Amino acid sequence: MPEYHGDTLLVEKCIIKFKELKTAGINAMNGSFGSVRKMEIDGTPYFVKEVYANELQYERMKTMMVNEYRVNKILTSRIPEYVSRFIAGKLDNTGTTMEMYLIFEAPNGYNLKEYLDLLTANQLERIYNRLYCSIKAAQLEINSLNIVHRDIKPENIYVIVGPDGKEFKKCKLIDLGLAMKAGEKVNPAGTGRYMPPTMRLLNNYRRIHNFKAFKEHNEYSLEQIWKNDFQKDDEPVPNCEALNERAGPPLPPMNSNNNNNSKGGSRKTKRFKKPKRKTRRLE
Repeated sequence: MPEYHGDTLLVEKCIIKFKELKTAGINAMNGSFGSVRKMEIDGTPYFVKEVYANELQYERMKTMMVNEYRVNKILTSRIPEYVSRFIAGKLDNTGTTMEMYLIFEAPNGYNLKEYLDLLTANQLERIYNRLYCSIKAAQLEINSLNIVHRDIKPENIYVIVGPDGKEFKKCKLIDLGLAMKAGEKVNPAGTGRYMPPTMRLLNNYRRIHNFKAFKEHNEYSLEQIWKNDFQKDDEPVPNCEALNERAGPPLPPMNSNNNNNSKGGSRKTKRFKKPKRKTRRLE
């Protein structure tokens, strides 16, 4: 039997509308494993995600789909202010293929890439720190639930704006298809430009379950957004604790493992040397 989350009638209405838009080629936002379309049902806007049918034959995709479905339910119930709110969905894995539709809120906004293109350089200069710290807050909240995103990039960051369509409110992390929970053993994954070099070397060769390594992966992604997308290569990342003007809800406290040093890098932990083994000399 298919597994439904939320209002079953809403799910079926969204699926019918999605297929109509897909046939007409309207409102498509295509990704590596699926497509997203924005629609309005009974006067309310939604984002609806469908996974491509030709990818559903692979066991790896089945695992990812089930994982995304469950992770979205957990995060929406615990920290809806930091992730795209999961309204309803359908997961059917009873046959040889799978069918999955995820329905999310669609607040007024843009993904980060679109938002950076929308504003002038002067407008962006005033809010770069707030943008960064809002993204950082969402990342830390997800980590606090022993979950890591693993694919933080501008296309997976949703910027909520005011009624004028430009005023920055806060950021949310979206597209949790690669998210993992602590203890899971998975292949390194993500978007090459935002993956640490060590992760790129390991990709498709070694399955790892080092939760700390994936958290550091997210830190690297944020640094790349700051340096490249925000074009701040010559400036350290902001100290979010010291930022007085914050976007959205209060930022969570930064613990010692997540603080940045004065040069903008991540803190180094002290490494303990192993004691040397004493050897006996032969007479």
